[in-house]
Amino acid sequence: MEKNGISIASKFSLYLGAIVALSVFAVGMIGVMWSYDLRKKDFRNVYESSTANLSELLSIELQEKDFLGMEKAADTFFLDGSVKSITVYDIYDNIVFVKEKEVPSNHVSVSKTIFYGNKALGKLKVSFGYDELISDFVDSIAMILLLVVVLIVVIQVSSSFLFSMFIKKPLDKLLVYIQNISNGRYDEKIEKSCGEFLKIEESFAKMVSEIKNRETKLSESAYRLERLDTALEVSKFAVEKSMIEAYWIKNDGKIVYANSSARKNLGYSEQEVGKLTVFDIDPDLDELLWSSHMEKIKDEHSMVFQRKQRRKDGSLYDVEVTSNYLVYKDKKYNFSFVQDITERIKTQKRLIELNDNLEKLIKQRTMNLEKAYAQLDDANEGLVAMNQELLAMNQELQAALDELGRTQKSLIESEKMAVLGKLVGGIAHEINTPLGNGLVGSTYISDENRKILNMHRKGELTKSCFEEFLRKNIETSDIIVLNLQKAAGLVVSLKEISVDQSSQEKRQFNLKKYLEDIFLTMNYPLKKNNHHTEIDCDEKLDIESFPGALSQIITNLISNSVIHGFEGLEKRTIKIKAVLLTDQSDKNKKMIELVYSDNGHGIAQEDMEKIYDPFFTTNRTKGNTGLGLSIVYNLVTQTLKGSIKCHSVKNEGTVFTVSFPVASISR
Repeated sequence: MEKNGISIASKFSLYLGAIVALSVFAVGMIGVMWSYDLRKKDFRNVYESSTANLSELLSIELQEKDFLGMEKAADTFFLDGSVKSITVYDIYDNIVFVKEKEVPSNHVSVSKTIFYGNKALGKLKVSFGYDELISDFVDSIAMILLLVVVLIVVIQVSSSFLFSMFIKKPLDKLLVYIQNISNGRYDEKIEKSCGEFLKIEESFAKMVSEIKNRETKLSESAYRLERLDTALEVSKFAVEKSMIEAYWIKNDGKIVYANSSARKNLGYSEQEVGKLTVFDIDPDLDELLWSSHMEKIKDEHSMVFQRKQRRKDGSLYDVEVTSNYLVYKDKKYNFSFVQDITERIKTQKRLIELNDNLEKLIKQRTMNLEKAYAQLDDANEGLVAMNQELLAMNQELQAALDELGRTQKSLIESEKMAVLGKLVGGIAHEINTPLGNGLVGSTYISDENRKILNMHRKGELTKSCFEEFLRKNIETSDIIVLNLQKAAGLVVSLKEISVDQSSQEKRQFNLKKYLEDIFLTMNYPLKKNNHHTEIDCDEKLDIESFPGALSQIITNLISNSVIHGFEGLEKRTIKIKAVLLTDQSDKNKKMIELVYSDNGHGIAQEDMEKIYDPFFTTNRTKGNTGLGLSIVYNLVTQTLKGSIKCHSVKNEGTVFTVSFPVASISR
């Protein structure tokens, strides 16, 4: 029963035996002492009577001074073993006669006056030993102690046996059962006992069953809630720390939420933003037309347009807005991503101005050249001066061309950021649905928790109600986790693609997985018009290259197909096939051949030689800059150190073949 020290059974037996033994010993000792006192009194009475008889016998011998008679009388009296000494005194207390044995320490002396008639002749003193009485007393004590020992042994054995049978064994079984419960082994069974222990065991079994059921339900709920909290925190963190402005706007135009990028660009604190409306930051937005604007977004699901936004200090800046329509708890919301395009607008304006100046400069140069040639026959003297003027004009033209090159480079970078903005806008629509479902599920759980809390406080909560509450909570939590995992996956894909496009660093990655991530980020524009996509690539093909450049290439090719190739078509298919090849000129060098194809309208033969030229586009009226394929060509040839070929037949689709070397391959 106890891990350390004496067991309860041993203590019980020991204490019981000690109590009984002490009781028996005390009673026995009292009896022995009482018997001893009685026998001692009896002995003294006998001794006094014997002394009186002896004094009568010795009275004649003392009167006649017959010492021989005294000796015989003393010998006769010494036959009693208890007599130890006999002493006779005269009337003057002088010893007249003495006969003695060894006098023990335990003895008693009896004195009697010796009379002869009425005359006192002297005094008789007899010493009696009571060793026999002492011996009987010691034997009695020994018997009592022996009885005590026997009782202790009998009580110890019998009590240990009875305690073990009726108390220790049931308690040991119950203790083992409780230890199994504390170690989490709820399925262990306990042998049935009887009496009060049976009731205790049945109560424990019921308690364990209830604990097991509740622990299982609580563990499942805790696990799902933990995953839900993690997914919610990741989604919230991703939106809050995004470099693109994000807004939640109510149906009446009030701003519910703005992320850190939005607050930083506007110049407002988090508390100040909560008091603003969309009309405070958009000076050109008519409050009366807001309802129709929301309806238009609702019909389109998502819209992209350019506006001007007003900062706290009153300054304005150009933005590109991607608005999405959401309904949450029967309330309408506008969830928008906003990107600052001030630099892009400035670059476009500067490019137009430089083009105009370049045309004027070229026209002026042409006029000057014509004038110079006309005057050449008339005035050879002016040839040197004209050549100097021509040299100066050429220098000005070269400077203008250099400025144009720098402007083109800036515009290309702006175009890259615009593509990233489109990726964000497209994937925002994909995130809306799982986030909306997650919000609805979270609200439902919150409402149900309040209902259960109110029922608990009122004492109305039943077991069936609580079990139904747990069942619904588990189902709703599963739905929330599934939707938030989908949203988190989209955010992770967007983050990886956007980081690669901005960093242009070389690293190792799985080619097929990366192509799938690119298509995932382009899912909205592709899904919007029922595009069919196929990827043919070895799933185990790992390469070391520039994923950012590859992402930009594929994104631009997809955008080119969507904008130019599929206009007006119902069946739209995009295929990508990637294979690993060995370079024919160097057997140790490995190449990736990536074939991109669509079944669109194709490219006219007269345009084939100009498709990689900067600013060449067949659709400039719709705002296209003509830099998409130019960027693709530069990324393939300069970043990837590869080559690109295009094959297209009008109305039969287009095929781009991109080949580039890879540093290391793992299959």
